[in-house]
Amino acid sequence: MVESSNSSCDGRCIAKSRNGAVPLLILLGLLLTQTYLVLTIAWRKSSTNDENAHIAAAVFYLQYQRFELYRVNPPLVRYFAGVPVLLAGCQTDWRQFDRTDGFRREWQIGTEFMAINREKSHVLLFLARCGCLPFALLGTLLIWEWTNRLAGPSAAAAASAIWVVNPTILGNAGLVTCDVPASVMGLLAARQFCAWLRSPQWLNAFVAGISLGLAFGTKTVWIILPALWISVSIVARVIASAPRFGKMELLQWSLIGLVSLVTLNTLYGFEGCGTKLGEFSFKSLALAGADDKQPANRFSNGLFADLPVPLPVSFVLGIDEQRVDFEREYGGYIHGSHYSKGVWWYYFFCFCVKEPVCQIAIACLGGLFAIRKWFVAPEKNRVPRADTVVLFAHATAIILLISWQSGLNSYYRYALPAFPFLIVLTVALLMAPHRSVGLRRMVWCLILGSALESLIIWPHSLSFFNLAVGGPVQGGRYLLGSNLDWGQELKELESWSAAHPHATPLYLIHTELSTPNLYQINWQDAPFLSGQSISVEDEVATTDEPPPGWYVVSPNYIYTTDVEVTVHTKSNNPRVAPRYAEYFRTISPTDHAGYGLLIYQVEKL
Repeated sequence: MVESSNSSCDGRCIAKSRNGAVPLLILLGLLLTQTYLVLTIAWRKSSTNDENAHIAAAVFYLQYQRFELYRVNPPLVRYFAGVPVLLAGCQTDWRQFDRTDGFRREWQIGTEFMAINREKSHVLLFLARCGCLPFALLGTLLIWEWTNRLAGPSAAAAASAIWVVNPTILGNAGLVTCDVPASVMGLLAARQFCAWLRSPQWLNAFVAGISLGLAFGTKTVWIILPALWISVSIVARVIASAPRFGKMELLQWSLIGLVSLVTLNTLYGFEGCGTKLGEFSFKSLALAGADDKQPANRFSNGLFADLPVPLPVSFVLGIDEQRVDFEREYGGYIHGSHYSKGVWWYYFFCFCVKEPVCQIAIACLGGLFAIRKWFVAPEKNRVPRADTVVLFAHATAIILLISWQSGLNSYYRYALPAFPFLIVLTVALLMAPHRSVGLRRMVWCLILGSALESLIIWPHSLSFFNLAVGGPVQGGRYLLGSNLDWGQELKELESWSAAHPHATPLYLIHTELSTPNLYQINWQDAPFLSGQSISVEDEVATTDEPPPGWYVVSPNYIYTTDVEVTVHTKSNNPRVAPRYAEYFRTISPTDHAGYGLLIYQVEKL
């Protein structure tokens, strides 16, 4: 009898051990898959509009511990990107850098940095992108851990799979930009805050403070977190009918704030920490208080002029420069129309055309279950309410903030910080253990459908548009700029040109700042681009054929109407009216490099 009992116990232990190993193997598989997908994009794609500037700024930070260059974004991501570039060896020339003229020179300096290192520019770009890979992998781990705690390993696998194969995440994770890192560090901060809410201990408060400071260090959008956390904690206490904050918790709040400030200042080397508010020179209307285009300070003669600011100088001035961008009202392009000002529904429209159809279905299902949970038939003891409040509040705050700041309606990537919160919350609601097997199987089917739709387009994920709108070939009819062509296809064009040596003359109509001269492409300026700016008033659009040849054309040129567009020529970057855009819109492309550059063969009549 004893032998039988021991044998039965051993069998159960082995089965339990095997069951515990399966989720870990799935997680490992997801991480390896993500690494392969992201690194392939990192190697296959040329630098996008901002990346050369980010890399040059990263090297500048590490060499001189100065943060004036590209200070509109904090430095944490650039540390990760800059270290492998410096280790690989690079040449620099900072003589063009001058902040005294009031202009942002990071794009010019980034272009010059890559030109100086032309022979290995793509290798340096790839290494910088590899330095940013840990952020995407950390996002997978955080989403797995949080969803697993809320709804079990099956839900954790589903949520992590959505993050791994989502085309918007994939396309941006392979770049040296702040959007995916900011999403991940925001999720980390929220997780630690939620842990402190559940168990207000000193250690949890300390870790929450560090993670908050790191979130600040990725993108200034997270300056909303202190106010958001205070609001969430109050709401969570009201829902739980908990007593008001005690003395100990108030002290822990102070610790969170202090540690976050120390962490942020450490990233900047405590640059200018404690500078008086009245001593800053601001350019935005919100902080300068005047619209005369000259640096000013609305606080210089006020009550708070002598108030020490416990933030790095470059962090404060970076917020000011970001405000300038918002106040300029760049407008945007939506479904064939150019808007002089942004519209609040821009990101909702982007979601409908830039996300896989099956993933949109998952989001709609999650929304229905959320409404049912909170308003129709409230559920008890299912998904913890504190977690639900934290996840929902962070996602909603980001969406409301970017929709309100409509001055930059050209970048769907600005919505990325909301993605991990929505993924965890939606999957936890739909795949909790008490849900029916049929519902959970349906969610898995939708995830597989999303993965298939995404991977069909990969590695061109940055240009992804869903099947409902015709895929990325038709993407220019709906959105432009970084949503379709952000300069990432020059490496693809290099491969296409090598495979089609007969395609001459090859005319390139390129609209982004990334430099074609860094790649082995035998290109020429289009005959109708003289290098001089041409306004819409001085140019008449035509449906006539351009001169014969092979034309590689950006959708940003083809689908731009009624406004000038900046094109890249061998001499300069003039702004021109898209004279032949209507002609290119009326014919189908012969081929394409990725999906951000369309190729047309115009033959002699």
